[in-house]
Amino acid sequence: MCLWSKHVDLHTPGDRRSDCCARMKPMALSFKNYEVNLFTGRGSGELMIVHQCINCDKISPNRIAGDDNEYQIISLLEESLCLDENTRNKMTYLGIDVITHERKEAVLISLFGINYKEQFNRIEKKF
Repeated sequence: MCLWSKHVDLHTPGDRRSDCCARMKPMALSFKNYEVNLFTGRGSGELMIVHQCINCDKISPNRIAGDDNEYQIISLLEESLCLDENTRNKMTYLGIDVITHERKEAVLISLFGINYKEQFNRIEKKF
């Protein structure tokens, strides 16, 4: 599956008022409503893909769809961690909290569950 999107919303998610309608490139990952559980010490929130329109440069976060490929999302995670400072500052200005190295494990848990390390070990043994 492709992580690209289409620029259809103008001001708010779901308004479908944009005339742009260009493709939006996935460029980073972010958490919406990220919170740390006081008992477990683990953080969680809704994982979002941050897209940028290739026509007008609008940046907007979108929910991850159930059929999005989690390995493509991991690839996007690596890109998020390597964003230049200017792009990261622009997203922060827009209120988008881009994933940092400190939250990488929270992304993996969000995608694969608390036992994600065991799952990766099984995959590596097959190859």
